[in-house]
Amino acid sequence: MLRTALILVSSLSTALALRQDPATEPPLLVRVHLDGKEHLLSDGGELVLDLGGKETKLKVAVEPLKQFQAAGVEFAFPRDMAFEYDAEEPESWTLDGNNVVLHLHRHKTGNPRAMARSTLASMLSMLDEDAERPVRREVSLGGKKYDGLVGRVQVGPAVLQMTAVGLEIGEQSLVVVVQDNLDEDKETAECKRIFELLDRTLKITGK
Repeated sequence: MLRTALILVSSLSTALALRQDPATEPPLLVRVHLDGKEHLLSDGGELVLDLGGKETKLKVAVEPLKQFQAAGVEFAFPRDMAFEYDAEEPESWTLDGNNVVLHLHRHKTGNPRAMARSTLASMLSMLDEDAERPVRREVSLGGKKYDGLVGRVQVGPAVLQMTAVGLEIGEQSLVVVVQDNLDEDKETAECKRIFELLDRTLKITGK
């Protein structure tokens, strides 16, 4: 037991020693179980094992993306986005990044386009009752073009841009809203990355 504890402490010390820059975010840690032994490595760390008298290198790397699978869709999103869920009608999911917030609202009834329009109008008016009406914008999700809507609102010194699209999921409607904290009146690189991921990876599963 003591020997196992010493191995873990040693592995942890090695993993943490890889981080030299105090301004760098600590790396993710991965616990590897091999032949009844545990090894703790940092993301990108390497371990040398003796397998049958032969030294073998094992390297671990945490995927930069997670897979969202709910609300009748699935898609990839950056692993550092925070996840929230609200079971109240309309059922909703929120993925929160640095400049971007991705909202998903599932409605049991209603036309997808109409629900997207009303959802976006409600979100904008909550921040500014005098917000300008949204305008049409074509949005590509999962390789398919959709008629979406985009609106902007001023919140203090920040300008938020919200793009909404309604998807038909069986008899239900899913409203996808991408909210971006604009950088000098332009979409952020993070927002462009989210749209790229949604276009490349989104699938309607109905589950």
